[in-house]
Amino acid sequence: MKSISILLFFVCSMAYAGKVRDLYLDEYTIAPAYLKLGRTTVLRFEEKPLKVISGNSSHFSLEYIGNDIAVQPLGQTSTNFFIYTKNRSFGIYLHVQNKRHDDLIKIFWKEAPVSKRKIPKGRTIYEIKLKENLSLDYWFVKTGHGLKIVDFNITSSNKLPSKVKVFLGYKSKLKRSKVIEGKREKNKVKFRGFVESNKNYFPYLVIKTNHYTYTVSLQRRKLLRKLKN
Repeated sequence: MKSISILLFFVCSMAYAGKVRDLYLDEYTIAPAYLKLGRTTVLRFEEKPLKVISGNSSHFSLEYIGNDIAVQPLGQTSTNFFIYTKNRSFGIYLHVQNKRHDDLIKIFWKEAPVSKRKIPKGRTIYEIKLKENLSLDYWFVKTGHGLKIVDFNITSSNKLPSKVKVFLGYKSKLKRSKVIEGKREKNKVKFRGFVESNKNYFPYLVIKTNHYTYTVSLQRRKLLRKLKN
């Protein structure tokens, strides 16, 4: 009888135990992290997290400790979660449930083969020429959770303008939008734009350089205006 009680104790402990696992991500992958009310899940990165964007930040408590982010759900609500380090960006879907949960997730960058990195499978890349030596290429990232994402590069055939500022909106930036600048090279700079919206279309992308302001309709895939500053 005693041995049966001990066995039942271990079975119940295993049923409610958390989990430690490794997660390998790249810029085209959004993977789930399993959270539970009353428990904290730690996301551990190779680099220190610098910026975080969440689709529903009011329902999660975040604490930063070195290369870790401790996440605790405050309600039975799931959301997408984007973390930026100095050289990388990661997409995670915070899934709150009562069954399994992660205690610790060690997150690593997954290097993709060069042939697959150029054009992700199933993704359409659009290109718009802004001027003779300046172009924009972009693609939409599917999330399906009320948060729209667009990734884009601004590339120059010579050297990038010293000033390149962008926002999503119309005459001014939309309140529920944000653009994060990524890796900058001699002739190319990367960005990721976010819009919290349930509408089926993207707002305009406005690009300001030293001498011109460009207004682009991402949905219609065309340059609408080019104004001299």
